[in-house]
Amino acid sequence: ARDEDARASPRLVAHYGFDATTSAVSYARDQHALFAASEHGVKAFGARGTECLFASASGGSSEAVRGEYVAPSRVYRCGRDGDVEVWDGRERRSLASENLDAGDDEPSCASEAMRGTNFFVTGTVRGDVCVHALGVNARGEITVARRRGYRVSASRALSRVLPTRNAVAAVRARPGRDERAMMLIAWSDGALALWHLHEQRSVAVTSPRGDAVDETEATDASLTCAEWLDAECVVAGDSDGRG
Repeated sequence: ARDEDARASPRLVAHYGFDATTSAVSYARDQHALFAASEHGVKAFGARGTECLFASASGGSSEAVRGEYVAPSRVYRCGRDGDVEVWDGRERRSLASENLDAGDDEPSCASEAMRGTNFFVTGTVRGDVCVHALGVNARGEITVARRRGYRVSASRALSRVLPTRNAVAAVRARPGRDERAMMLIAWSDGALALWHLHEQRSVAVTSPRGDAVDETEATDASLTCAEWLDAECVVAGDSDGRG
């Protein structure tokens, strides 16, 4: 046969270890498993060397900004370009694969699923936060769509007029009994807000790093991550390696 007649359609049958495109990692304490999100899906690493791949239905997408397991049995992956996929954690079956309609083609830069619900929150490069929901449309198909009317700007969350728009660096649900109501929002300029999802208001806020009175505290570094240590304490990391 001539070379031009040869046709090959390679597909991934099995993969061991971390994918080279892995860009986000989370730990599910109740499952004792590590979840690594890449351009090709989410890989779960459990005890005794067990591995499980939740493969993307499209075969490949944008850089992952978040991949996580959420009880009772959901695995989420959110990409830089706004693509999101949800799997059934037990059957490893894809439930939905959509591109989030954030408006103005704004990519997502942070996401967090709300445990025990069909809702999850995403942040954009323009500093806004949106709530999305996993649901069933009129044709009986499982889809992901933005909840109408629920979009929070940085100016609204921080109760101040902002001269520039800063990307959302992290959105994290508060652990404990308020985890379905309280959300930590962190922006790249160092500002933080504790947002009440149901009351749609900020319970507490901090000023951006540029508002520091002491000039020795001023820095060009940007906030890159933030996480709850417990229900009362938050830790954040900067691009210069300081926290």
